[in-house]
Amino acid sequence: MKGLSMPEDIGMTLILLVVVIMMVVMVFFIYIEVFLKMGSSQSAYSIDFVSIANKPYLITEVLAHTKLGDRQVFEQAIEIATTGSAQNAGAADLPENLTDFMKVYGTREYYISIKSNDMEVMNADSNEYKCGADNEGWCSNKCDVGRVEINDNGNCWFWQSCCKEDKVAYASTVNNYPVVTCGGGRGVCSEGVKPLFQRRTCAQNRLDIGTQECTGATPICCAPKTEENQIAVGNAVKVSVPLLYKLNYGILEVSVK
Repeated sequence: MKGLSMPEDIGMTLILLVVVIMMVVMVFFIYIEVFLKMGSSQSAYSIDFVSIANKPYLITEVLAHTKLGDRQVFEQAIEIATTGSAQNAGAADLPENLTDFMKVYGTREYYISIKSNDMEVMNADSNEYKCGADNEGWCSNKCDVGRVEINDNGNCWFWQSCCKEDKVAYASTVNNYPVVTCGGGRGVCSEGVKPLFQRRTCAQNRLDIGTQECTGATPICCAPKTEENQIAVGNAVKVSVPLLYKLNYGILEVSVK
């Protein structure tokens, strides 16, 4: 009869409708899952980037309101810059107190410096691998090109050597490779080390400058892992705060990786 449908047609229509609805729901959930994953990935990257970029600013801001020992950090810093030394300012414990303070932030590498008229008069360094009578060397399994072994002053493990960056002294010793500077003079072309199943890297406490200048048996450009070199390759960020007292000028610098 006109206006009526056969049961078979109604059944097929319902089945088709259910299938379409299921497909729409599946597409919706797939879209949501992909969107959320992309969004969370981008957000995590952004948050991580902001954290790294802002960490030295955050630490400097906290230091401005922190009391270490018996006085505010900035008060001690100004007196150190003015008098020329931590001892003269009665703040001999400040480097050690700053080291304890930085442990709270879980910062792997940092360098805090107080300068008087651009001359450093105090610092607190995170690196625990320095050696030598004046901490002029670095504990390493290997003294690569441009470094010579010195007395570790009891700071290195028995299997390590205390390696001092000294290209002139290295050139005068019996060595396998000549000194070839790279990275704008910051580093030297080095043999480096090659851990098992990994690409060749610089020896301990040296920094890969990342240039393509080196070839052959010394294919990697390695520089001392200093604050300046870390900042130059973008591994660390530095914040400088002026320390002003009458006619004296000083600087508090905080570098964080």
